[in-house]
Amino acid sequence: LSGQLVLPSQYMETIMIFVIIISVILFILLIDCAIGIFYLLQLRKLNKMEEKSKEERYHRKNRFLCEECADDAPARTAPTPKA
Repeated sequence: LSGQLVLPSQYMETIMIFVIIISVILFILLIDCAIGIFYLLQLRKLNKMEEKSKEERYHRKNRFLCEECADDAPARTAPTPKA
């Protein structure tokens, strides 16, 4: 014997099955975490884009009210009322 722990083949088989099951579970969890992180990053990016578009829409709609846009606006006139 070369100082190796020798177990009966019966135990070895059970231990191998457990090791395989645990490693598969860990692998699935790892993939799940990666997908979750990717999803959260995409969600954040989407939210930022949505906020930006909301802000742009607000500026377009209320250009004559907005102080920042007052310089850009050609004339400070109220929007024409819709019929």
